[in-house]
Formats: sequence, structure tokens, C-alpha cells
Amino acid sequence: TTPATRTTRSAVALASFAGWGLARGVELAATNSAVDPLDEFLPERRQLVWGANARWRSAPLQTSLLYLREVDPRAKDFVSERIGGDAVAAFHGVELAAGSDYDVAAADWGRAETSLAMRRARASAEIGWRRYAPHFPLWTVWGAFSPVPYHAASARGHLRVARGFDLEGGGERWHFDDTGATAVLVTVEDRGWRWSAGLRWFRDPRWQARGTLWREFGPGASSLGYDAGASWTLSRSIDLSASYSWMRRPLEFRYDEAKVGTSGLHLGWDPRGRFRATADVQHVSEARDRPDAAAFDWTQWRVGLSTTVEFDSGSARGVPPAVLRIPELPK
Repeated sequence: TTPATRTTRSAVALASFAGWGLARGVELAATNSAVDPLDEFLPERRQLVWGANARWRSAPLQTSLLYLREVDPRAKDFVSERIGGDAVAAFHGVELAAGSDYDVAAADWGRAETSLAMRRARASAEIGWRRYAPHFPLWTVWGAFSPVPYHAASARGHLRVARGFDLEGGGERWHFDDTGATAVLVTVEDRGWRWSAGLRWFRDPRWQARGTLWREFGPGASSLGYDAGASWTLSRSIDLSASYSWMRRPLEFRYDEAKVGTSGLHLGWDPRGRFRATADVQHVSEARDRPDAAAFDWTQWRVGLSTTVEFDSGSARGVPPAVLRIPELPK
């Protein structure tokens, strides 16, 4: 249930919500055996969740504040309590955003990020910083391992060099905080980097083409790859696209070095009615180089056909009136 209220002209909005808790990242309860990572240490009853959200908006500034609490009904005590907030200010194509959350139950900061972006008709640029620390409810033991956060600084840019021709690229460097653990005979990697660069051509409305190259290096592994694709609109109801990608992912702590190539072809037919059909053909080739008899070549073809037929009561298309009556906070 989600009651909400707004003041005049939607400058201030307040909302609250309550319901059942779910496991992390899935639509299942933490008591479900399908998400049973801790055996008998799982909670015996589903968690109860309650929260509130407040948002204030003016012409150049928007801020919001969120409070979330999760309670174990059997123990009659909370298992998670967090508070977070964010703010966005925009002025003449320049946008500054910042946000963070605090784990009240664990008395520690969690996520935090900030970014500064500038957007123009032919170019845009953005720089940012973020911090991430995992959040665990109090009923798990994972928080006892004292996971450390990582920090990352990034930059991205986009430039339209000519009509129908765009260039874009970006990069990021990140590192983990010191864990405080002592391992004299082990050298530990605690930082990494990644970058990507690409181009897109779309001068002809019927044709589009793109290509991207990326490189990444981190603890235990690195990767190098590229992808390219093109699409062609044959008519108002038929479109055709093709793509190819290749990636090399040498794994530092294993013997094998994997090279993966994927090519695909997609055909779609949409006669502007209530019927749609698609056909896909994909070829995947992966060769793993090993110095023993376990080397193998994992090559395969994949073919897919699908159709979609819509049935309704004959009402006009659009958002149902019941959906429009659901209260929501202004963006």
C-alpha cells in the first residue's frame, strides 16, 4: 500500500509505503528455499518493510529524502534500517547531482556518488565519482566479514563531428579501501581501470551503423573486445539488423585463455497491427587454450522464431485509467 500527498503545484510531495520484504535481487521471500544461502540461519518468517519518501522541487533544484526500515515479526526487532538522500541542480545545460545513503543499523556509510554534466547541441561531457559498499541485513553473517568499499572516478564525452556522425568515449579508474588483512606471501591487486570508445553513423534514416572498442583490467582478470552492428529499415513493417562482437578474456589465475566471437542476424516484421514476428540466427564461437587435454572448442548455432498476437476488449490503446490514478512522486 502506498498513500501519498502533494502540496499546491507539486512543489512538495510526501509518500509512505509498507509491505512484505523480498530477498536481494529476486522476487522471492528470504524464507524461500530457492534462495537459501545460510541453511538454518535464514529467518523463519517474512520480513515487514516500511518506508517514507519526501521530495521537494523548485525550478533549478530537486531534492529527495528516503527512509527504509525492515522488521523481523518473529523477533519483533528491525533487521535493516537505512536513510538516503539526493539532490539535482540544473542551470543552462549544466547539471550537478549528488546522493548518498547511510546504514543506520550498521552505523556505516553505503553508496555515495556525485556527477557534473554539461550538455550542448553537438557535444556533452560528464565527470563523476562514486563510492559503493554492500549492504547486508542484520540476520546474515556476511556483514561480519567487514567488506570494504571501492571508489571510482569516471569521465565520459560525446561529440557530433558531422551531420549523422557521432563519436563517444569514456573511462574509469577504481580502487578498494585497505582491508587491514596481513598476507606476507601474497601480492593483492586492489585497483583497476576500464575505457571504451565508439562511433555511430545515422545519416540515412533507413540505415544505422555503430562500432565500439573497449579494454578493462582488474584484480584477477582483464578483457579486450569490440563490437559492431548495422540496421536497415526495408519498409514500414520490416527491419533487418546484423551484429558481430569479439572478446578476449585471459584469466590470470587459470590456465585457459578464452576468445569468444558472436555474430547474429535479426529480422523483424511488424505490420502496425496486433501481430508481430521475429527471426534470429546467432553463431557463437569460443576456443579455450589449455596446455592439457582439457582444451575444447565451444562452437554452436542458435536459431529463434517468435510471434506475438495481442487480444483486448476493443478499448483504445494507451495507459489504463486505473494506472493513472496511482499516486506517484513528481520527478
